[in-house]
Amino acid sequence: MLLQSIIVILRFLVVTSSRIESKIVSGEKTKIKYHPYSAALLISQGASSHICGASIVNQKVLLTAAHCFEDTQTLKTKGSAHIGHSNMYKGRVIKLSTLMVHPKYDTVEITCDIALVGLKREIQFGRSINRVALARRRPRKGPAMIAGWGLLEEEPRKDTDVLYETRQRVWPKRDCVKLLVDIPKGTFCGGQGPDGGYPSNGDSGSPLIIDGYMQIGLVSFKKMDISTSVIVYTDTTHFYKWIAKNAKAVFLINRVALAQRRPRAGLALIAGWGLLSEEPYKDTDLLHETEQEIWPNHQCVKLLRKLPEGTFCGGEGRHGGYPSMGDSGSPLIVNGYLQIGLVSFKKIHVSRSVIVYTDVAYYYKWIVENARNVFCG
Repeated sequence: MLLQSIIVILRFLVVTSSRIESKIVSGEKTKIKYHPYSAALLISQGASSHICGASIVNQKVLLTAAHCFEDTQTLKTKGSAHIGHSNMYKGRVIKLSTLMVHPKYDTVEITCDIALVGLKREIQFGRSINRVALARRRPRKGPAMIAGWGLLEEEPRKDTDVLYETRQRVWPKRDCVKLLVDIPKGTFCGGQGPDGGYPSNGDSGSPLIIDGYMQIGLVSFKKMDISTSVIVYTDTTHFYKWIAKNAKAVFLINRVALAQRRPRAGLALIAGWGLLSEEPYKDTDLLHETEQEIWPNHQCVKLLRKLPEGTFCGGEGRHGGYPSMGDSGSPLIVNGYLQIGLVSFKKIHVSRSVIVYTDVAYYYKWIVENARNVFCG
């Protein structure tokens, strides 16, 4: 019971009328286009409602904190997701349908504080609504960003309906343990960044983001008797496989995440329906995959002499496979979901297995702008 007395879960902004209490403490107003993956959850339980944050995983699934639904006794939940606008009352509203709380969530120890929420209808992606990219690994320290509709000030209490953001700093584990004594497995902590802001009531479940689009955590709790600004985050990279498996169970078709930066070297994966063998000629109706090694630019130039702007090259991975006829345009993937390139061409007289890829990160802005034009009709 001692643990319960010192831990404050950051969900309880109770709705007593048509207005919802909101904001990040000491944050700055922001536009939803900078956080298109953000959603506000209005959760109904009995005669009252409260607000939490969430991130968009795919067209039918949101990711949030389990404690946001602590009093919900069934897999169905009443509530709504508000997306697509910095003012939650002006955005699109979609009713919640199903709930999947991590089976090992502990309400006392606050372990496995993570949940997936299904939506009654699909999200239509656009300029102000998009999915988050889930990181498989996270930095052990460094800058991050968070946005939410939680309290703007705790004393005196001050709220708003508008999205606010603030920079955070991820702490090394030793610093977290030194201050907080102990944190649950599958969590990490972070404190104020240069802006001096931090999450508060109403920000539970809100995504912690690096590189502008990659989620590494979500707001879980803080120990008020120690610090009001040091936050314990659920480590979404720790739960990556659980999220991926169960999100697919809710919605099986997913879109690729486009990298804004690509690794200059390392391993990647490609899959396609191209030739299985070039000599003798052998094709297939089935999808095949193979590992690729991304080459540093100087290595590509040394072999191929010259590369077009906005391209890079790669060769065989550990299994010796490579793209061939029929694989043009196939995506080159890192971390299981991030596209960094697509198959363009190869110089047969130099090498059959060294492939020149169009650099998707190089064309990221062009892709985003024109995809919006196509999507919007």
